[in-house]
Amino acid sequence: MAKLIAKHNLCVVVREYEDAQGQTKKVWRTIGELVTMETEHGQSTFCDLYHMPGARISVFKPRKKEQKPQENQELEKKEEEINVEDIPF
Repeated sequence: MAKLIAKHNLCVVVREYEDAQGQTKKVWRTIGELVTMETEHGQSTFCDLYHMPGARISVFKPRKKEQKPQENQELEKKEEEINVEDIPF
């Protein structure tokens, strides 16, 4: 069973105004939630946006890019060696 770890509101400023003391204030609107849960597969974070019911946006930590296969590296190297001035047309 999933266990709720954290829930955060996603908010945007919709306007600014000055109060009676002349201080600038902001009006915030909550547009969704960022939820982190512990599941049987590990920790899961997702975003639910109120204006898109049923749509769930998954959130992932950035991954390091995998090493390209040797064949692709050789092709890229050959492409870099081509001199445009050597092309006859």
